[in-house]
Amino acid sequence: APTPAPPPTPAPTPAPTPAPPPPTTLEFPLDQIQQALVMGTSDNIGANDPNFTTNVMDLEGYWYLKWNPETHNFYRDLRLEIAATFADAQIEGYTTPDQPFRLKLFGQLPRHWGYSSSFPSSQQMFAHAIDWEICHPMTFDMQNSTYGMINGIGEFIKVNENQWSRPTELFGTTQTYQLSRIMKADGTKTEHWADYAKLMKGYKLKVWNEGTSKMQRCKATALSRWMCDWAGYSNEVPTCN
Repeated sequence: APTPAPPPTPAPTPAPTPAPPPPTTLEFPLDQIQQALVMGTSDNIGANDPNFTTNVMDLEGYWYLKWNPETHNFYRDLRLEIAATFADAQIEGYTTPDQPFRLKLFGQLPRHWGYSSSFPSSQQMFAHAIDWEICHPMTFDMQNSTYGMINGIGEFIKVNENQWSRPTELFGTTQTYQLSRIMKADGTKTEHWADYAKLMKGYKLKVWNEGTSKMQRCKATALSRWMCDWAGYSNEVPTCN
């Protein structure tokens, strides 16, 4: 009897198409700010220190860095003023409100600083991406709960419950921005919301996404990606403690 033909060789299973990497930046309309930025709350501000509560130094909600329009109107004109959250800020050495302690703010964590979608603001994101590591903390050396110094920047002075002042010496003169709370942790807008909304009219809120590296951030905002390859930035997605 003739030998039966061997069964046909099955076609190889095609390799699955790898999932595309997540986008490095995300954009949200202003009315979705609570999806764009991590809300600062009593649960995530100073959570590492059981002695600290936001009743001592209330930095909950969202804040807006507004420069003095008399000296820095270009910041507003170019939509360079930033929204910020103190979520995940760490506290070191707190004992009582009238004693020194340290606050560390991690502004480059995903969804912690909100930029505008203007082109100059994208270049500001590029500058921050290459100047600072993702886990880089901005350090506030507080003398008490209402006055401190931001390392390398200048004073940090409480004005009222919804506003702090940050004067600094720049180009031989004192320059100041106001850090104003625009939204409370419960979603209530403050008296400063309208001014921030005016700034953002016609623009979206732009944030760093989760799971991105310094190299990805550089390439997402640089005018020329070869600069990032030349600099040899890390492709590793850091884990910030």
